[in-house]
Amino acid sequence: MNKNFITQFLKGSISASAGTLITVAFHFLSITIMTRYISPEMLGLYFLIIATASFLKIVGNLGMDLTLVKYLTEKEGDEKQEAVTIILIVRFIVLALFSIILYFGSSLILPLLGEGLEPYVILIPLIFIGHSLREFFLFMLQGLQRFAYYAMIQAVSSVVKFGLIFLFRNELTVNALLYVELIMLGVSIVIELWIINFKELGLYDLRFSKGTFKKVFTFGFPLYYTSLLVAGYGKSSVFLINYYLSPASIALFEVAVKIPEGFVRILRSFLVVYFPNIATLFSQDKKQEALKFINKTVGVGSVGISILCVITFIFGADIVSIVFSPQYENVSFAFSLAMFNIYLASISNILGYSLVSAGHPKSSSIVNTASTLIYLVSSIILIPLSGFVGAIIAFLIMNSAALAFYFIYMARVGIAADVSKFVLPTAVSVAVCVLFSFSGMNSFLAKFGFMGLLLGLNLLLVPEFKASFGYLQTAVSLLTNRNSQQTTPA
Repeated sequence: MNKNFITQFLKGSISASAGTLITVAFHFLSITIMTRYISPEMLGLYFLIIATASFLKIVGNLGMDLTLVKYLTEKEGDEKQEAVTIILIVRFIVLALFSIILYFGSSLILPLLGEGLEPYVILIPLIFIGHSLREFFLFMLQGLQRFAYYAMIQAVSSVVKFGLIFLFRNELTVNALLYVELIMLGVSIVIELWIINFKELGLYDLRFSKGTFKKVFTFGFPLYYTSLLVAGYGKSSVFLINYYLSPASIALFEVAVKIPEGFVRILRSFLVVYFPNIATLFSQDKKQEALKFINKTVGVGSVGISILCVITFIFGADIVSIVFSPQYENVSFAFSLAMFNIYLASISNILGYSLVSAGHPKSSSIVNTASTLIYLVSSIILIPLSGFVGAIIAFLIMNSAALAFYFIYMARVGIAADVSKFVLPTAVSVAVCVLFSFSGMNSFLAKFGFMGLLLGLNLLLVPEFKASFGYLQTAVSLLTNRNSQQTTPA
């Protein structure tokens, strides 16, 4: 594997992750305030509204976001300019149509998504537009490989949101939280418009050919289908919990998954860098190098995230008590399950993005179709039986199946990833969790003892554990050099 390639990849990952870490930290602080200053019922309704806007954003995507990244990364000249122009025009037309339909058809649409949404008929379309534009421009920055700006926007957004929530913490209501969301989105979009040079991209020339138009939608449609499936299982959990249970149960579910979702944000910042880099290797016909890169990523990722899973399993109750309100202490088991689910989803995403970058978006669509069906059937059965925890168990079932499907599909298309890179660290982590559960020891000394056992087993049995220290050392070196350059006078 080319050392320069790894170094450049780590540089991009550090730039993107730096802002994400700040984002996650301030996001947790925002949720901490929200859980302590408003009731679970109000918090659940707020999460339901945000889920509704996010679901509509995905439906209105048309698969254009990753298509935009592909054309900005791989293409040059007229084809690149034409494709970006087409994507931009289509995005704005869809936004306008969806907003009009949502506003005038709210009496029919909103009751299908959940009770209690009707009073927010104006705010929901505005939040939908804001989220759609913010994400579209973030994908544009990803395609342009301006990862530092990408990270900066994420960080600024989270700081603005936290600042407003903290300032008005004693007056928090659902409406107040939605206005905070709109202000945060507005600030983000203004910064994005200031950063992106649309003239440089040739977007003032609105000419394009039918051939490019067809190519854009041919590539984008399978991705759109996949994103709809992701929305089907990613957002339906909130709607199903609201249907079977109540908004308060939505709050319990969201608190259980908030910390794991923080790691999802970090993963996304990694994928922002991973996708263009792995796509570049495949576009240059460097298949073996790409496969080595995939295996390294799966191996190191499995080690790191599986260790985090064990931490949440052993220290779950302590973490929930510190980060959130004491009234949410009963979600600690659900929290540990959610973290393990994020582990499975993370490795699945790495494999799925690898398939797309290799030119196999349809394979990813088939996997997501099966996954969505598994999740919907499982959640419809488990939520009435197990409450909001049933939704998390359904995710575990779905992501286990998706991971197996991805490994099989990659083998079929000639990109056979090494399964042992995932299985070995997973087996070590599960073994330590089982031993801890049967031990009955809950003192801090015992908990740290089991963490020591985990690290020792990884050191003895998992080769990627040692390799992780090498990448960590390189990352620290890059950070140190960058900071010294920033502080050295010219």
